[in-house]
Order: sequence, then C-alpha cells, then structure tokens
Amino acid sequence: MRQHLPHVDLSHNRRSDVVPTPKERPSSVRVTAVRAAEQPSEFKDAALPKILNLAEAATLVRCSRAHLCNIIHGKVRGIPHLPIVRIGRRVLFRRESLEQWLHEIEAAGL
Repeated sequence: MRQHLPHVDLSHNRRSDVVPTPKERPSSVRVTAVRAAEQPSEFKDAALPKILNLAEAATLVRCSRAHLCNIIHGKVRGIPHLPIVRIGRRVLFRRESLEQWLHEIEAAGL
C-alpha cells in the first residue's frame, strides 16, 4: 500500500530569495582578483598550487584552454614541448615546469 507524504509548502524557497541581486552581491570577488594581480610575485606563488589543471595553467599563461591544448598536441609551430602529467584523461601541470617553460620561450624570443 502506498503511503501519502504530508504536503510541504516550498513557495518561500524561490530562487530570488536564495540568490542575492547584483546590488546585494558582494564585490569582494572582483576586488580580490585585482588585489592578487597587484601583489608581488612571492605572494602570488603562495596562492597558486604546485599542481595546476588545464584551466589554471591557461590562466597562468594568459591564453585560452583551447590554445593550451593546441600547444600540448604540437599544433603550434615554433613553441617548445610543454611538459604535462597525465592521470587518465586529466591533464595536469607542475607549476615549476610551466614557469620554466615560459622562461625558455622568453629566452628564445618567441
């Protein structure tokens, strides 16, 4: 036999009640990003993890994820090999290796 559950009124839990409007939303996210860009490099290094995923590496290199994938697969001519760590389908980067790779490109004048 089927039991009937008591009716629960969820009308008070509307999306407008849960998500703050743009006026109420704190701007600390934008301010934090700006302040992180203004900090010296030794503070930036502490904020970044030692292992980066594709999106984080693309942000560090300041290019799109698609362009970084093209570099990984050797589709961009004249760019040296980018060292990656693969765990299954996941593509990871050691921060030190990525920074060294950027220095190699800078030294080569590419």
